[in-house]
Amino acid sequence: MSVGKQEPRHDSVRIRVDLTDPTATKHHAVFCYETTYFEWLPQVIPGDVLVLRNVQAGKYGNLNGRERRYRWTAYDPTTAQFKVPIWGTAPKEENGFSPFYESPPSEGTIRKCEEIANWALTRLDSGTNAETRNSAANAVAPSSRILHDLGALNTSLPGISGRKHLLLDEASGYFDCTVEIVGGGPGYGCYNLSVVDYTIPRGVYPNANREIPEAKRQYVLTIECSREAESPAVKLKVGSVYRIENVLAKTRKGYVQGSAIDNKFKELDVRAEPRDKALDALLRRKAELRFASAPSIREFDHRSLKNIDKEGHTTLIVEMVHGEPAPNDGNFYFIFVTDFTYNQPDLPHLDLLFNSPKPRSSHRLEHRILKIRLDNGQQQYGPEMQVGKAYRIVNASVRRNKKWIRGEFVATLGGAANLIHPLDEGSEEWKALQESKDRWRGVEPVQDLVDVEPEAPDFDLAKVPKKSFRPEGVAVAEWPPVCTMLARVVSMKPGYLHLEDCSPLYCSKCSYPLPKRDDSGKKYSTKKCPTCKVECTKRMLSFHVTVEEITSGLRFPVYVGISEEQTKLPLLQKLKQVTGSAKPGNLSVEFYHSLFERFMQRMVGDEESREAGESFLKHCAWMVYTVAKYDTTSVALCDYEKP
Repeated sequence: MSVGKQEPRHDSVRIRVDLTDPTATKHHAVFCYETTYFEWLPQVIPGDVLVLRNVQAGKYGNLNGRERRYRWTAYDPTTAQFKVPIWGTAPKEENGFSPFYESPPSEGTIRKCEEIANWALTRLDSGTNAETRNSAANAVAPSSRILHDLGALNTSLPGISGRKHLLLDEASGYFDCTVEIVGGGPGYGCYNLSVVDYTIPRGVYPNANREIPEAKRQYVLTIECSREAESPAVKLKVGSVYRIENVLAKTRKGYVQGSAIDNKFKELDVRAEPRDKALDALLRRKAELRFASAPSIREFDHRSLKNIDKEGHTTLIVEMVHGEPAPNDGNFYFIFVTDFTYNQPDLPHLDLLFNSPKPRSSHRLEHRILKIRLDNGQQQYGPEMQVGKAYRIVNASVRRNKKWIRGEFVATLGGAANLIHPLDEGSEEWKALQESKDRWRGVEPVQDLVDVEPEAPDFDLAKVPKKSFRPEGVAVAEWPPVCTMLARVVSMKPGYLHLEDCSPLYCSKCSYPLPKRDDSGKKYSTKKCPTCKVECTKRMLSFHVTVEEITSGLRFPVYVGISEEQTKLPLLQKLKQVTGSAKPGNLSVEFYHSLFERFMQRMVGDEESREAGESFLKHCAWMVYTVAKYDTTSVALCDYEKP
């Protein structure tokens, strides 16, 4: 305790008393006010134990003793008695109120005062206690209106907290500890730290955190962090050793857990000389248990994106494609990564991942990108990641997004550990990722065809009829309902090798696309039709091509769509030549794949010259396309023929 001078405050006088006890890490200031009788202010000196009742919480963490409200009594450790106040000229009470306790204190109050007095006296410097108390007693004049002038005695107790440093298997009450961080994550309304000192805590709840190696789980104590301690606790590094002060061991539902009350985390340097004794003992216990070379966290097996087909944890070797903060929540950060492998059933199309315009780095990566949400301490690493750089992401939690029709996969990454590691160029993982990238570059068709030079036509343009050609120099909105153009295919969407995307299922009632998998075997569901029967489902050929006109060099997007109802469409009749006698209403996905193949063979013209990759687009033939306008900006393919 320390006692300040009396200070005039308007028409009253106040005194400041700084208090502490074994649970506190700093002094707590109490301001006591009095207007009429200054003798009613607390009559205490440093070392006394002060009992206050009816104090009021004030701003900045202080306490206020309002006039004619608070009551006090003081315990003298040297006499083991409660002090008798010096009344002076002041009455003992007025209008039925007295600031002093007349009745004997309870046994609990006496026992608590003795405990605090013993704790405080052991921490005062030897020889200083008696001198301080004698000089303070001489400063009290019974007839003086100013009872205390103890500015010279405004000293604080050395070793203010006085808490014991305990091992986790000894944890009880308030204590300090030296521990290694092995994990962290959100709890029920707070942040939970998982710590070990390689002793086995007594009565703790069995830890089931899958990110902590199973051999370490019996040594883990979970510490709940209060609001003041939560922000710094999130930044603690897994695998590092810290000293945590003012931890409370408490029991909840029969199990022991810790509670960090203050922001008292200090990282210890294992290379410092001389080394901290508690740190040295922790490292010695760790080595004896053979944990010295063990990883700080459990790492799950690596899976490429093409092999992700079920929920769970996995390690990813990927390249950064894009990153952005959550639009409405600053606690999240989204990253988009790829390993260039294709997973059409389980990874989303770019239209689901991005709003328009899409980032340039995502070009030609349909069904090859995984969206990962960083939270619970991982969001700080997101802005530091660089587009185009390779990373190793440990223990990403992969799950299906139920908001998407097909339930494609997304991932979440959280926890206190640094789970995102840049790959060293030349490492085996980096080389494997580059090989996957090279295969993607070489096999896939080029969508951006700036470098593709059209071949010269091998026919006489003058012999091509022009009566129905599209009008030149006008927008699509002003085209006739049906017209023709002489052009060649230069790109397509989806890509040529993505056959599954070109024959989707849809509902004939609501015309909404259906998931490609029917787990129940009996029914599908869409946003508009919760229970679409199998009889209502239809399949269609659906994709877009971009054609380049031979005369003007302009490029136009053309939609190609054939459904089962369009049995008389010339385009379908031509393509059905390769399918035999398939009946409408019973057309399989293989039928539409054959239609697609047939269409692309006709576009190329010479089937023998059709090859995968860029060479496919370079060999597309010049054709006369008949297109129909279906809105102000788009046209659909009706028929085609050689010029």
